[in-house]
Amino acid sequence: MLWFSCSKKNDSTTTSSAITGKWYLATDSIAEYTNGTLTDHEFTTYNRADYTVFNTNGSGYSVTPNGAINDSVKFTYKLSGSALTLNYPTQLEDGNLEVEAFSVPATVTLLNSSKLSISIDTSAVINGATEREVEFDTFTR
Repeated sequence: MLWFSCSKKNDSTTTSSAITGKWYLATDSIAEYTNGTLTDHEFTTYNRADYTVFNTNGSGYSVTPNGAINDSVKFTYKLSGSALTLNYPTQLEDGNLEVEAFSVPATVTLLNSSKLSISIDTSAVINGATEREVEFDTFTR
C-alpha cells in the first residue's frame, strides 16, 4: 500500500503519539494526470482487511491480504506537524520481488482518535510529459 495526494485542510493536532497504533484502510482515491489533464481516477472502499501500524519507535508496517498470503511492507516514519515522511528500506514484496529503498513525502490532512487521512502528490517528467499522481487515503481505528 503506497500513498499518493494533496490537501491543505487539517482539522486536528498532529503529533507522533496520536498517529501510533493500528489504522484500517477505509478508502483510497488515486487521480493520474498527464500534462495537467486527468487521465485516470480510481476510488476504492476497503473492508478493514488492509491496515497500517505506526509504532511508537518510528517504525511501522502495512498489511495487504492477497488471497492466502498477507503481504507486509515495513517502513520507518517521521511526523513533524502535518509533514509525514515514510521511508521504505529495500525489501521483498509478494514474497520474492525485491523493491529498492525509497522515501515518500506525505501530508497528514486529518488526525484524531478515530480517523487518519494522508495525501501524497508525486510528479515526474517521463518522455517529455509531466506525469502526476495524487493519492488520498483515509483510515479508521
